[in-house]
Amino acid sequence: GRIVCHDPNLDFRFQGLFSFDTKKESRYNFFADVPHANLAALNIDNRDTISVMGLRTIANFTTTSQKDIVGNINVTNATYRNSNGEHKLGPIKLTSHAGNRSYNILLTAPFIDAEFDGTAPATSFIKKLVAVTMYSNAGNLFSTNKGSLSSEKLKQIHNDGNSYSLKVKTNNSSALCQFILPGLYIEENTEIDTYINETNQFEFALNSGGIVYNRNFVKELDLKINNRDSLLNLDMSGDNIRIAGMRMDSTTFTLKGKENLFDANFAFKNTS
Repeated sequence: GRIVCHDPNLDFRFQGLFSFDTKKESRYNFFADVPHANLAALNIDNRDTISVMGLRTIANFTTTSQKDIVGNINVTNATYRNSNGEHKLGPIKLTSHAGNRSYNILLTAPFIDAEFDGTAPATSFIKKLVAVTMYSNAGNLFSTNKGSLSSEKLKQIHNDGNSYSLKVKTNNSSALCQFILPGLYIEENTEIDTYINETNQFEFALNSGGIVYNRNFVKELDLKINNRDSLLNLDMSGDNIRIAGMRMDSTTFTLKGKENLFDANFAFKNTS
């Protein structure tokens, strides 16, 4: 089909094909050009008196019954303008492949590079993460749950033998931060590296030179989480932290848990 709209607050052209099925695969093949979308005037974004976006995208992908995306999405000429000025978001490229217990997603953009690999879809990754961390060590939290996070379901996920890895590295993310959460700043080369292997060994690492939100910030953040020695272990350290007006020059936080018992330790010092 083809849709064209010319309005002072929304100018776009869409052309493509859809094959939609909630129980099976849904196919999308389309081109969309949005030279001007006044999100503030359309009451889509009321965070600022100025919120204008434009983009052009070409997409050819399939969504599975598990809501995973397989195919390609390319976004060019993506810009966002608010009261702080104009911010360039594109080009953005998302590529996803799946087949024979091999799932890969690659995202490249001026603000981020990310790659996911797994023997099951990306939509299963968070549930597996919950299963090998909180369910394994704090199962009582899920004793009355129903649905996808019930004890029965998490036990199945815990024992499914699937493995996953996720790597994320930020580039200059100022434009993205202006769009999703003005006041947020994430320093370039912030990295996330996490994996879960087939025997449920789990490792997570976050390293950042600095994360800022309005007047709150943390510098030299180092966060590690793992399940070594059948324990849930969390170790965090940061320098020059300011939260709610309180300043801490050096901070450490540790957490260890097993069989619904947890021990936490928090320490900080001020040298100035």
